[in-house]
Amino acid sequence: MPHTLLRRSVANAGPVLSVSTVTDPRPGRVVVEAVGEVDSSTAPVLDICLRSQASQPGVRELVVDLARVTFLGTAGIEVLVQADRRCRGRGVRLVVRTGGRRAVLCPLQLTGHPGLVDPHERGRRPVPECEEHDVVAAARQ
Repeated sequence: MPHTLLRRSVANAGPVLSVSTVTDPRPGRVVVEAVGEVDSSTAPVLDICLRSQASQPGVRELVVDLARVTFLGTAGIEVLVQADRRCRGRGVRLVVRTGGRRAVLCPLQLTGHPGLVDPHERGRRPVPECEEHDVVAAARQ
């Protein structure tokens, strides 16, 4: 069930970003799944969901699944960085899963935040060769 569904316009009725909480069988773990584009207009939706889930009683690990994100802009990166800081302050571990998506990995890598990616995932997947145009694309708002 979507936590939040954001659409841009009636002409393009498809969702731009869907953020939902996914059930995880492990106690203390919450999984938030984002699908679509995380840019300056949609990042606040992700931020609200991450704030809400990280503050739930008993949460020890917050997993952000971005495997179906098609665009991650600077606003989305900032949401992840701030969520990581808030989580560490509460003793909660933030884990970002990318599914190996270049659209997520390259902006994180080229803006100096590759450490947000799940270390188990980094060890299994080769890191793509990211170029300057990947950062330019991430900076579009």
